[in-house]
Amino acid sequence: MLLEMIDMEKSYGERTVVSLKRLALYHGDKLAVVGKNGSGKTTLLKLITGEEEPDTGRVIVRGRLRVIKQFDKSDDTRAHSGGEKTSVRIARAFDDMPDLLLADEPTTHLDIENIEKLESQLGAFEGALMLISHDRMLLQSVCTKVLEIENGKWTLYCSGYYDYLAQKDRERAASMAKYEAYTEERNRLKKAAAQKARQSARIKRAPKRMGNSETRLHKMGGQSQKAKLDCAAKAARSRMEQLEPVEKPWQEKDISFDLRATAIHSPVLVSVSGVSKSFGEKKVLDDCSFMVPNGQKTALIGPNGAGKTTMLELIVARVHGVQTCANLRIGYFKQDMSTLDLGRSVLENALADAAYDQQFVRTILARLLLRRDDVHRKASKLSGGERLKLALAKIILSGFHLLVLDEPTSFLDIDSRSALEAVLRAYPGSVLFVSHDRAFINAVANRIVCIDQNKTHTFEGNLEQLEQVRRENG
Repeated sequence: MLLEMIDMEKSYGERTVVSLKRLALYHGDKLAVVGKNGSGKTTLLKLITGEEEPDTGRVIVRGRLRVIKQFDKSDDTRAHSGGEKTSVRIARAFDDMPDLLLADEPTTHLDIENIEKLESQLGAFEGALMLISHDRMLLQSVCTKVLEIENGKWTLYCSGYYDYLAQKDRERAASMAKYEAYTEERNRLKKAAAQKARQSARIKRAPKRMGNSETRLHKMGGQSQKAKLDCAAKAARSRMEQLEPVEKPWQEKDISFDLRATAIHSPVLVSVSGVSKSFGEKKVLDDCSFMVPNGQKTALIGPNGAGKTTMLELIVARVHGVQTCANLRIGYFKQDMSTLDLGRSVLENALADAAYDQQFVRTILARLLLRRDDVHRKASKLSGGERLKLALAKIILSGFHLLVLDEPTSFLDIDSRSALEAVLRAYPGSVLFVSHDRAFINAVANRIVCIDQNKTHTFEGNLEQLEQVRRENG
């Protein structure tokens, strides 16, 4: 056993972020820690390393412990880019040959090639691993157990990541079935009580002209029956009140965009032809050519520094060599929150430039996990991830013909990434986006433009299909 946590509790004020009866990691264990941003995942790692003190409980670490932090003040300042700094932290951790490795978002700023390299390193690691990551393909490839935090509750699943997701789907289906059974029984009892009450009301009192003997017979018959019906109605209401309430699970509404809001009939929205770009003596793009077809979702991929963001900016600026169809409206997202009015609510921000009615706007906000009372919160009160989702919602709802998105999943947790995928898949317009999240690319894109050695290459298919072709071609 390399790690044991016993009766661990950690709270900030009245909010409990870590509550574990017991957690143990053995040699060869590879544990994914999943949950929404701010749920307590990083706090758990800090309790293990001793950077935070638990309120109760104890941590036992055996063997050599090393940590790959998301951000580290001791980064080599000579490694200029974020990806280079992350690579240095990873190399430093593995060089120390740890028995227990804690990794907190180790794919931060890494491109796909380096993410796949890290995936191989973690897969070959023989010690115990605790991994916090929003990269779902990394979690599935590496981890054999999942520790989930949801609504303050920590639950261990002894399965791979995708099996964990399947189990969560079964749990949601069971919750919905339980709610439906509760609703059906409540409605049945309510209907039975109302029916008995109506039957009782139809039984008339004895007429005034009826004789005494007839009145006695009436009471023995009809009035006796009325009493029975009243008793049955009361019993049904009592059983209804005694039913244990079951809360309705959250159920996503279908997304159906109005095609008229983004209608444009040209088969090609953007044509890039012979575009080059240099910064000083460094050539980034050299004679690049590709198209963005109407109605398609195109991922622009390539190593860090290959010129992906530069290419997006050239397209948005419509420089020489970039041709767009007539009247094309482009919505550009570059993690810039300047489009938000921090003094206005979520809903007010989303409605400001929306091409859709309030009901549909609220549907999109809900699908991006901005639900119920959240829509009335001021934008200034949102977390960084929530502001990012609101900025994305504004662009998606504004009726653009083409969305150009630069790393839209950065700083989003897994639930938010999955939610954004669903919205973009339903979006009727075209999307051109840059991302290093392989699961996101596969879920959204149906074609790939790769920048490699300053050139662009187009592949009609998703990332998984592209990688399969590359494997087959050696």
